[in-house]
Amino acid sequence: MLVWIATIEQEWLWKSYCLKYMKKNENMELNKIICGDAIEEMAKIESQSVDLIVTDPPYNVSTNLKIDRSRWGKKQQRKAIINFDYGEWDNKTDDDFYKFTMGWYFHCKRVLKEGGSIYIFFTKELISWFHLNRNVKEDIGFIAGSIKTKNIISWIKSNPLPAFNRTNYRSAVEFIYFGQKEGEKATFNFGEQKSMKNWFEHPLVQGKERTKHPTQKPLKLVQKFIEVSSNKGDIVLDPFLGSGTTALAAKLLGRNYTGIEKNPEYVKMAEQRLAQQLLL
Repeated sequence: MLVWIATIEQEWLWKSYCLKYMKKNENMELNKIICGDAIEEMAKIESQSVDLIVTDPPYNVSTNLKIDRSRWGKKQQRKAIINFDYGEWDNKTDDDFYKFTMGWYFHCKRVLKEGGSIYIFFTKELISWFHLNRNVKEDIGFIAGSIKTKNIISWIKSNPLPAFNRTNYRSAVEFIYFGQKEGEKATFNFGEQKSMKNWFEHPLVQGKERTKHPTQKPLKLVQKFIEVSSNKGDIVLDPFLGSGTTALAAKLLGRNYTGIEKNPEYVKMAEQRLAQQLLL
């Protein structure tokens, strides 16, 4: 298993170098959303050029389940149907998903500066992968740099979705992997003790902040990570930008951002959201 993972990462290294020599490395455009594939677009970014990465990659948890909430009464949310089919981007075979995950994670390590930090939202399906990755860093770490696991942060949802089939506990916690690239001293702006616990209680996005993106993350939560692990003027990358939360948080805190998003509809949504919020 470990050899297989290392081989996949070396494959993405080869593809990265091919792209580098096939076309000149493009200068990363700041404060812009790029519509394209995360791996292909990150392969164009210069190594060690990003100060911080905050991202919410696909979890590969899509199903064809649909829940009708119309009978729950007027106080429920606007949409009567909850659709858990997020599309092709979140519905891969296990082998394809792990290969895909290794591909984008390799480039995250490569483009991150020494001492840079990375925050990755994830679920229980990826816990074993992050653990295994620590065991292969000696094989490929010299190529892309090694990420040291610093903590696993818990986001406790004060308003979790109901357990529709009632065969398991309600999913009220989501996890964030926090790591730092070795080599230089990392930025870590420690605040008050009470605000620096490795868990945060925050509701699912609702009200005016809510967009049509199915897995939108709270703005205040992302702002916290950016505030702690970067300084004004730093470059923040999100290769799975989605609704644009990371970009908006970065700009509100005086950072630069580069966002990558494959879905043109989400790119348009994020651009409109940024334009509206930054004019307020």
